[in-house]
Amino acid sequence: MPTFLTLAEAQAVTEGYHELWVQIHRRIQDEWWGPRNMESPIFQAAGPTARATIIHDMVAAEIRRAPQLVSTDKLDFFAQLIDSEAGAAVVRFKLLDSQLRTMNHVSGQQDLLDRYEFTPEATEQLLLAGMTASPAVLTCGYQLSPGEVGMEAVVVACHYERKLMYCYDLESGQRREALYLPGIEPPEPSIRSRREDSQTGSE
Repeated sequence: MPTFLTLAEAQAVTEGYHELWVQIHRRIQDEWWGPRNMESPIFQAAGPTARATIIHDMVAAEIRRAPQLVSTDKLDFFAQLIDSEAGAAVVRFKLLDSQLRTMNHVSGQQDLLDRYEFTPEATEQLLLAGMTASPAVLTCGYQLSPGEVGMEAVVVACHYERKLMYCYDLESGQRREALYLPGIEPPEPSIRSRREDSQTGSE
């Protein structure tokens, strides 16, 4: 069964990758918004959706090439898999909006992730990839700067039903955590079968 990580636990699980994730995003920022690329017809023709897709694919390519990292694209999305003594996590790489929400697209598994659920097929893929513990779902994302001419921040965020539960900035160290009513804890995550198409939203 997937596990919910607190902010402190998530930081402990991901700590060894913070510097690498920042380096990858800043390197891609410098390349994408660099003078040579900005003058190219491809850059000038790329709208927001194309830009987000290209940057995501560039991040994924860097993660795949990084030594000793485990990643997969067999979950209906690309993710880095972390399985350590501190805990386990499935880390997605996404563009975040000004309120740190994920930019969603229609997908059965992605929709289930909004509720901390994995399909049986995804669970099988995690086992085949060598995961020995039940993973939490985290997002390593970037926010665009004013004018969309760079990356304002690179953060790790945890969402539930598209609501931000907590996040921490990988460069400034700033943290934000949702407030809950006394005695009310985040819902327990679960694994369940894919829902009917009529019940499936977008992620």
